[in-house]
Amino acid sequence: MYARFFALCLFAVGTALSAWPAAALNCANPQTQLDMDQCAGAALKKSDAELNRVYGQAIHRLKSSPAQTKLFRQSERAWIAYRDAHCAFVASAVEGGSAQPMVQAMCLDDFTKVRTKLIEGFLHCPEGDLSCPIPPG
Repeated sequence: MYARFFALCLFAVGTALSAWPAAALNCANPQTQLDMDQCAGAALKKSDAELNRVYGQAIHRLKSSPAQTKLFRQSERAWIAYRDAHCAFVASAVEGGSAQPMVQAMCLDDFTKVRTKLIEGFLHCPEGDLSCPIPPG
C-alpha cells in the first residue's frame, strides 16, 4: 500500500514539475554559466540559420553552372572543417571546464557570421566585377 501511495506521489510531483513554466532565458544579462552556454548556443543557432539561408540563395544562383556549384560546395565543406577545427582549438584553452561550450559556441558564431557576410558579398557584387563567382539574381 505504501509503494502505491509513494508511486502516486512521485507521479503527481513529476506531472506538476513538468507543467511548471521554465524561467525565460535572459541573454541580455545571463546569470549562470549554464545561461551563458545556452545563450551562446542560441546565438550560434541563429547565425547558422542565416548562413544556411544565404548559402541556399547562392546555390540557387549557381544552378546553371554545375562546375561552380561543385566548387562552392567543396569550399563550404572545407570552410566548415576549418571553422570547427579552429574553434575546437580555441576552446581547448578551457577544456573540461564549464565555460568550454560557451567559448566554442562563441567562436563558431563569430566565424559563421563572417562566412555569411562573405557569401552575401558574392550575392551583391557590383555590375562588371569580374572576380564575383556568383551570377547576379
